[in-house]
Amino acid sequence: MPGSDDRTVRIDAPAKINLSLTVRGRRPDGYHELDTVMAAIDVCDTVRVRYRPDGNAGPVRVRCSAAVDAQQACQTQTFPGDEDNLVGAVLREFAERNDLRPGTFSASIDKRLPAGSGLGGGSSDAAAALVAAASLVNGRSAIDWRKLHEIVARHGSDLNFFLGGNRSAGDLGRPIRVARCSGRGEAVAPVQYSGPTHFVLIRPPVSLATADVFAALKRSRDGPSRTARPGEVSELTGRTGTRSGSGNDLTRAAAAVSPAVAETLELIRSVAGRDGSLTGSGSACFVATDSADESRRLAGRLRERLPRVDREATWITPAAITSTPRGVEPASL
Repeated sequence: MPGSDDRTVRIDAPAKINLSLTVRGRRPDGYHELDTVMAAIDVCDTVRVRYRPDGNAGPVRVRCSAAVDAQQACQTQTFPGDEDNLVGAVLREFAERNDLRPGTFSASIDKRLPAGSGLGGGSSDAAAALVAAASLVNGRSAIDWRKLHEIVARHGSDLNFFLGGNRSAGDLGRPIRVARCSGRGEAVAPVQYSGPTHFVLIRPPVSLATADVFAALKRSRDGPSRTARPGEVSELTGRTGTRSGSGNDLTRAAAAVSPAVAETLELIRSVAGRDGSLTGSGSACFVATDSADESRRLAGRLRERLPRVDREATWITPAAITSTPRGVEPASL
């Protein structure tokens, strides 16, 4: 039977969009040097983390929502360890660093963000799980954010963004809305942002592997473009939306991997009357709007214009810029 130390909390894990993304080139460690501006948006997975000091917390489970099921045929998955699961990996490392037993933490993830979309869902889930675990062990006010950043930097290029704060300034743990990320993406600096805050996301029924998109970029004769200027974010995200491809160096490469990317951007252009942009390495795209009401109306028009066979398989949702979350709430797993 669970003991008095058996506790569970829940935390939202927001998606992100890349307002701009420049690929400078390959680093000596094999990763690509990136210069990107990312924004947290209010479309979220929900992560629940269970704490059992006796090591009997259980496995990591991923449950997909109906919206994700429709276009990914995703079923509930159970991971007995941290194999092939980023959440399990960061929870295991956190337990090891804090001299806790294996199996001290388990997690349940309600997936609303489709995988292979450039929305950062897996990274956000892992960062949220880590914040939840640290809150369970140390209490929210006693979290060592520097140690959490050290853990996530080993597991991915955009996890540090979802933890928030400004590592270079020593200001860690503060929720952020928009940040400029460099290096592999792990160097995070919050920025002032006055561009659009409402968007429509549209993800065609195809998943793209980041490695495939970067391989296509390498084969491209155009290659990486110049580095974005610090003040260029507002230019790339004006009130009429981002210019297709000009804000993301990976757009052509993603379209080469899957024609569905180019088709999605053309759909946005024809329906919205403005250009959309790819987020991350795709396959999801987005377009800016002036309000939440406009986002809802545009999402409906985009869906109506899809071929009937693609309507259920294409993920379309309004979204708005939010902040990386910090609050955890008591929950049941």
